[in-house]
Amino acid sequence: MTTSDALHDEVRARIKAEFEHGFPLMMPVPSTPVIQLIDFASALSAAESAALQSEIAAGTVRVLQGEAFGVIGRGGVYDRFYHAVKSGPSPFNGGPRYSAVRFLASTPLSAMPGSAKPPRPDLLPDVKAVVPATSRMLKSRVTTVLKAAGYEAHKGFGGGIRFLSPSGTLLDFDFGARVDQLRFGVAIRAARFVNAPLAGGPLFHAPGSFFGFYGSNWDYVTEENVDRSVAHLPKLVAAAEDMLGLVA
Repeated sequence: MTTSDALHDEVRARIKAEFEHGFPLMMPVPSTPVIQLIDFASALSAAESAALQSEIAAGTVRVLQGEAFGVIGRGGVYDRFYHAVKSGPSPFNGGPRYSAVRFLASTPLSAMPGSAKPPRPDLLPDVKAVVPATSRMLKSRVTTVLKAAGYEAHKGFGGGIRFLSPSGTLLDFDFGARVDQLRFGVAIRAARFVNAPLAGGPLFHAPGSFFGFYGSNWDYVTEENVDRSVAHLPKLVAAAEDMLGLVA
């Protein structure tokens, strides 16, 4: 068990590296909340970015210790971000950059209300690419990638899929939300729970939650970006395993 101060230092170092290296872990994630926070953080001064990293680190430590996030609503930099995306029009919500792809597919991009910022070309290179990936497509791609990484597939709950790694890491995937195309969580050293229901089983964490991306469900997956997005899953899982391993 890592002491509280040492745990904060370890977490803070990982978050600092993610921010200072251009978000290599989170940048490929096709999620509008992820895009929003990256854009917001990228526009901050060095001092503001450092403050945001500290706020996120404090929240992550609380998560790892089984407590609440504890960073939203304290008047800090993260609070500014939260209000920028939740409280009316702002440069960081709506429009083709910050709207779920299922909504984009039903509305002309030129008429999309909200931010005028264009979509990120790595996720949506042109208007012809606004074709949402289906749940069947996502299930197939996820299964292929994780089986290649050594995971065994098991029946999940509510139409989802559960995967177990040789080291005992469990992944729970849900593909059935109205807006979010993919939601998943990670639990380490949880092989004994492979057939357990969600209630009473292990506590699953979304990898992005450890880096301040408390909303990181995938809602921006297209047929064009699905393969490279899903190929990034093992790196996301490894990052979650690393964070969870600090207190396991």
